[in-house]
Formats: sequence, C-alpha cells, structure tokens
Amino acid sequence: MLNNVADLEIVSKDKIEEFNAFCAHCELVGKVRADHIGLKASSADVYEKQRRLFEFGARFVYQSIISKRRISVIGLASGLPTAVGTLNFLELSDQKPEGTQKDSIDHLEIIPVTISYEDLVSVIGKSGYMVKETVKPHHTTYDVILASGFIVKLSREMLIDKIKKEELV
Repeated sequence: MLNNVADLEIVSKDKIEEFNAFCAHCELVGKVRADHIGLKASSADVYEKQRRLFEFGARFVYQSIISKRRISVIGLASGLPTAVGTLNFLELSDQKPEGTQKDSIDHLEIIPVTISYEDLVSVIGKSGYMVKETVKPHHTTYDVILASGFIVKLSREMLIDKIKKEELV
C-alpha cells in the first residue's frame, strides 16, 4: 500500500526499469506508447485509502464499475517516465469479488502508435517473449509476463479513449 503520492514512483521504479529493458530488447521505442500503470488493492478499505491519497493532487479521478468492482482512472499530476513515453494515468482496482487480489503494482499497458496491433503482438513474440491473449468481457489484451511477474498488457487503444467512447456518451 502507498502512503503518499511519491511512493508510486518509488514502488514502481524497478518495474519500470524492467519494462524499459523489455522495450529495448523488443525494439519498441518509437513503435508503442505507454498508456497507464495498474495498482491493485487487496480490500475495499485499501482501495478507498489509495483513491483518497491521489484525489486532491490528481488532474482528475474517474470511477466506474467493471466486472462487479470499482475501478478508478486517475490523471496523475506528475507522470512516470518510461522508455516509450510518460505514464500519465493510474488505474486503481478494487478487490475482485472472489478476493484473490493482493496490494501490488500489477501491470503497465501499452498501445501501438507506428505499427499495427497485430504486428506488435508478432514483434514481441519473435523477440522470445510468450504472448498470451487475455479475453475479458470488458477488454481483450495480449499479455506478456516479465521475469518478476510484472505484466505488460498490449491494448488497441488508450484507456481514457475507451472510457470516453464507451462510458461518457
């Protein structure tokens, strides 16, 4: 659990370094863009505390219910730099109904910008990483699990664009 906003940068530092090495290995710089980083909460109480922590310093906080749990998208006042752009958004997820989630920085999502989505999946697969399709009712991605267990999710569009298109109509 984070105790202040600065903790996000500290806690995610090793994961972003591992992600940057992944991007270099797969030659993704200039081909993809960092979208958001995902923070999982182990309970409703932790979710509330984490959301409140970011609320007043954020550019915005947008909450919705997805798969029977709260998900907040937080526009970070200060983004987290990566090799493929600044992470300006935090996705905060409440505990899953089945209670399997632990407090963690879980994933980083990217989108293709100069190559097709299909080519992105192919490039990563040819670079020696296992790419697995993850189908969910609200969002299908291809996922790569890095050595530490940190997940890089390949998405077709920015999370904020998906929200604008599907929820703010």
